[in-house]
Amino acid sequence: MTVKEFIAAQKELIAEGHFVGYLPTLWIVTTNQVQVNILADSPDEDDLERVARDWALQMAREHDYFLAFKSDGFRLKVVARVQGIQQECVVQITDA
Repeated sequence: MTVKEFIAAQKELIAEGHFVGYLPTLWIVTTNQVQVNILADSPDEDDLERVARDWALQMAREHDYFLAFKSDGFRLKVVARVQGIQQECVVQITDA
């Protein structure tokens, strides 16, 4: 799986629902499966990034992962670790 594929999947899910209620989403990639996790008890906006990143690291341990959470009302922040390399980007979801 690539970051582009993960972003496309998130955009597809958001298109089916609403971006307003989007919860932090973590995909953990292992040898034979992808485990999908949702952070249901999402913290306040001020703590969201810190809590989501800590949660992803704790859940994924040594595995590759893809994490997405709302950056603001229009953008999604994606953090990924693939083959030990961390990547980050911000993706526009809705028009300002």
